[in-house]
Amino acid sequence: MKFSELLNNYLNDYSLNQKQLSELSGISAATINRYVSGSREPEYDSEIVHKIASAIESISNLEYQDILDSINETLQEDNIDFNLIRDNINFLIHNLGIYISELARSIHNDPSHISKILSGSRKPSNPKKFTDELSAYISRKYIDSDKLNELALLIGFNVEEVSDYSKLNDELYKWLTTNSSNNKESSLTHFLETMDDFNINNYLQSIHFDEIKLPPNMPIMPTRKEYYGIKNMMQSELDFMKTTVLSKTNDPLIMYSDMPLEEMASDPDFPKNYMIGIALLLKKGLHLNIIHDINRPFNEMMLGLESWIPLYMTGQISPYYFPTTQNNVFNHFLKVSGVAALEGNAIAKNQSSGKYVLYRSKEDVKHYQTRARQMLDKALPLMDIFRIENKERYTSIINNMFNDKDLKIICSELPIYFYHDINKILDKYNYSKETKENIKKYYDNIHDKLISYLKNKKVSITITKLNRSQFEKTPVTLALADLFIEEKINIDYEDYELFFEDLIKLQKEYPNLIIDMETRSTFNNINIIISGNTMAIISKQDQPNIHFVIYHKKMINSLREFTPPIVE
Repeated sequence: MKFSELLNNYLNDYSLNQKQLSELSGISAATINRYVSGSREPEYDSEIVHKIASAIESISNLEYQDILDSINETLQEDNIDFNLIRDNINFLIHNLGIYISELARSIHNDPSHISKILSGSRKPSNPKKFTDELSAYISRKYIDSDKLNELALLIGFNVEEVSDYSKLNDELYKWLTTNSSNNKESSLTHFLETMDDFNINNYLQSIHFDEIKLPPNMPIMPTRKEYYGIKNMMQSELDFMKTTVLSKTNDPLIMYSDMPLEEMASDPDFPKNYMIGIALLLKKGLHLNIIHDINRPFNEMMLGLESWIPLYMTGQISPYYFPTTQNNVFNHFLKVSGVAALEGNAIAKNQSSGKYVLYRSKEDVKHYQTRARQMLDKALPLMDIFRIENKERYTSIINNMFNDKDLKIICSELPIYFYHDINKILDKYNYSKETKENIKKYYDNIHDKLISYLKNKKVSITITKLNRSQFEKTPVTLALADLFIEEKINIDYEDYELFFEDLIKLQKEYPNLIIDMETRSTFNNINIIISGNTMAIISKQDQPNIHFVIYHKKMINSLREFTPPIVE
């Protein structure tokens, strides 16, 4: 029996509802709901399990220990989710270059049988034993290997604390069966938290952006220069950016690379010099069209995109991706500006024998500009990024948000269109006359669309409900990012309470409105709207005021399934 089934049995047998169980156990109602629905489970014999057992004991004639044993029985390691384990195994095989034939020999199994298990067409007769054996094989293979650091980065452990095979095996088995450091939700949460916490002024100050100077004049370079090997490849990247920065061109750049970064990142100076080069391109005012290589596992994709967040915040980058998987035998890059083109290729995992060429002649640059545009034509937008300069286009997207798709909204700031009357709110605060008029116009438009939409379509809103003491520690503002208003004024607790009163009244009138109230705030500075499977909008109101309109299906689906984590 599953934990959710047992919990539902207790609720039914003792006429207990979720709210009552929440009050008896001291566990948030949202968390209880996830346990009852089966979307989450507590850890085996954890404090939460003991709280639930005590709550059930208090309203039943059952013994505490019997309840505890019954709950723990549903959470034992034998109930491991093998679909999760299989995904994790495939992730390691992909990233560590593990050969299935070697793996099969080590656990005395047939390679074709292992392949079927990893493809999902077969399941091992004893999933726990299979996971034990596989964990033992990888631990033996990597404990004394120079790739131990690589494994540590992938699954998230401190190498210094894993000094022998036994400790590594424990870490690996725990990761394989819980995916605690690398699941979709944790990687997405980390991506969103990074975006939520980002402050562009602090970032520019940290990299001394105002102090970055144009490099001295470059020596005259030939119209064609060839580079060989990893070190020279890195130099070719810097020479390309330096050539572009020192030119008079204002043409946008097109940049694509599926070259692995591990060997380049091992040079302590290159990542810093590369980011300075990108900063100089942006400081010059150039626009960068970046085609990302995202045909990777979701968590790896999100970690890669996370490093670009500071650059996205400038509004000078348009990210794209190729919809199909690229050739995994060859690695390529092509980077083109108004005055230079850099092309390179290598056999996968053999960058040291690759060849990289920087072109500067007008004929060559024109040729590669054509190729780069053709490449961009085959790419799809990963997301559109809007700052105030693109306000009109973003406004048209917001006006079409209420289409024929259900909406999911995750809030850290209050969407004003859920208020019954915004006028009595605005009159209390020190907004300028022009700002108030813009807010009222926006409110009238979106509120009317919302009401009409709720008659036939569902809107679910996940929002934090703070008590007065929490509110005083964490002030709340109105969500005005859609208007690109930077006047961030905290509302008082009475108007905060009024928002929830109006929200609940609206739900009573329109049952299509679904409210999920949390007790802790995961984010402070972003709101998220997911429109069916068409698009998702992440809006950041402060430092900077910016919107990310996402079109990539994998990211949209993950955001639609995303539940902000609850910290007990």
